[in-house]
Amino acid sequence: MGWKDEKVLEGRSGDAEVEEEAELVEEEEAEPYLNLEEFKQILISNNEVLFEGLDRIHEEFINSLDDIINSMAKTEKDVKEVKTEVNQLSKQVDQHEQQLSDHNITFDFHEKRLIQLKDQNRRANIRIKNFPEMQGEDVRKIILRWFKELIPDFLITEMDVYRVHRVAGNRFRATPRDILVKFGNYYKKEQLMKKLRPLVMLKFQDSSVQIYNDLCQQTINWRRSVKPIIAKLKRVGVAYSWGYPVFLRFMRDGKQQRVTSLEQGLELLRSLGMDDDSTSQQAGGGGEGCSGASGK
Repeated sequence: MGWKDEKVLEGRSGDAEVEEEAELVEEEEAEPYLNLEEFKQILISNNEVLFEGLDRIHEEFINSLDDIINSMAKTEKDVKEVKTEVNQLSKQVDQHEQQLSDHNITFDFHEKRLIQLKDQNRRANIRIKNFPEMQGEDVRKIILRWFKELIPDFLITEMDVYRVHRVAGNRFRATPRDILVKFGNYYKKEQLMKKLRPLVMLKFQDSSVQIYNDLCQQTINWRRSVKPIIAKLKRVGVAYSWGYPVFLRFMRDGKQQRVTSLEQGLELLRSLGMDDDSTSQQAGGGGEGCSGASGK
């Protein structure tokens, strides 16, 4: 075979390959699509799977919701029980507070009563301060002689005085110990104090001496606590006096006013318009000591 024949065969072989490829492409392109019925079946199958999943989710949600509702119901019940317990405790606290208040009132009453009894036990006593102290002194004779020198027209004898002594303490301290004088008769003591009050200055051996009613320490402390009230009353010239067991009284606008504590007294002065230091009235007294000293 010549070269021409070979060339013709090559050409035919190439055409055959092209035709085979074209046939394959046509076969691929000619592969048929799903028909409508098959598509519906696929959709139905997929929907069944989807609905089954949704049913499981719904069931789980319902179960979870039931658990939440049950938990909320239990919590609400617990809250109600706690509220009931709190209300009961609150009532108990109110009862205890009322009992405490009653006990405080009772304690305050008995404390004031005790103070009153202590002061009543001292009502026939006087306390002498800054009286010179001497070694080996007979303080009873010295005091009686001093009283006679101060008020010669006042008769006082040893029978009128039950006891005279220095208070306990260091006798060698810088200031002399106080002297307590207990009279056998309260009215005798009051007569003596009435005679001593007009005296401007009490002296013994060039020492200034003060004489006070003898009071228990609680009364002294309370009277010290209301010194701001006393200072304001003195500045506005209002006379005052002490009440027993522990209160201060004064007259204002024709009515007797009573001070039972510093806070209550300051508020009372403000309500009466007496908190202004510029207010001026006729001067009055109120101290219980002699020699110009205010009473304790």
